[in-house]
Amino acid sequence: MGAGGARRRRGAYLASDSVTATMSTDITANLRLANSSLRAWLVRLRAEPVGLTEIQAKDLHDLLAELLRASGALQNGRRESPADAELETEIAEYRSHLEALSKVLPNVQGRLLAERARLQIEQAQLAARKAWAEASRRTF
Repeated sequence: MGAGGARRRRGAYLASDSVTATMSTDITANLRLANSSLRAWLVRLRAEPVGLTEIQAKDLHDLLAELLRASGALQNGRRESPADAELETEIAEYRSHLEALSKVLPNVQGRLLAERARLQIEQAQLAARKAWAEASRRTF
């Protein structure tokens, strides 16, 4: 079984290398997609407050889902695949985007809280106008 066994082992080794390379490629592709998405999000979140009104709860949910998907791919892939230069570049870019996001989000939160306060004031004013209109209608 000497030569045949060696061939089988080498064949199995080559197959596992192929699987590992495929996993590394998949992780790199996932990170590339996440980096593209995060880049767009950072542009959008850094926009003036006018741009903020276009952000809906679903948008923030989608951002969270993107972050969770990318982190899941990273956690699973780091255990199973060796690092290559392209993957390391994507990881570094992803880390950079996360750091930028952590700096932008407090500002976004402040703008959203200010918008919520403005909407609450407007809602209270509308309720007061409605009550006044009802009272005026009953008086006449």
